[in-house]
Amino acid sequence: MYGSKNAKQKITVYEYLNQQYNTNDSSEYIQRVLVASNKKEFVQVVTIRHSSVVDVFDVVENLDYFEAALNSNPYSFSTGFVYDPFKIKNRLTILPLIRPIYSLYDSSIAGWVFVCISPELFSNAIELYHHSDTESIYLTVGKHILIQRWLLHPDRLQTGIF
Repeated sequence: MYGSKNAKQKITVYEYLNQQYNTNDSSEYIQRVLVASNKKEFVQVVTIRHSSVVDVFDVVENLDYFEAALNSNPYSFSTGFVYDPFKIKNRLTILPLIRPIYSLYDSSIAGWVFVCISPELFSNAIELYHHSDTESIYLTVGKHILIQRWLLHPDRLQTGIF
């Protein structure tokens, strides 16, 4: 990765990221952590369901929301829930988080981080919320709404993203 001088250092960076990911209690809600440098080097941890063989720079840097997300301060999640750009055909929904990595030497952007957050982070928390059998809960993220409905049978939770 950026600043790594040889293959061994790059493996150490990956092992550290992988360890931090796998020991984090929230990792079940994070499908991908991708750390990339402007030198076209990257390291990522990704769940099997979300893995793919594509050019990560081509995919992420060409997202229509990439520049706005990279430059937003503070981050707004205004993109809302979208399909995982690495698995468009599978229609796997994510909440993307894109943040800049700044150079150690000046304020220039040296790279970026792309994190795919699962909608289950929200839906699982909402499921624990006390509710009646016919109640609906609406979560607005950006211009998008996540709806949780319990219709007649609490065990039949319906989730929709609109």
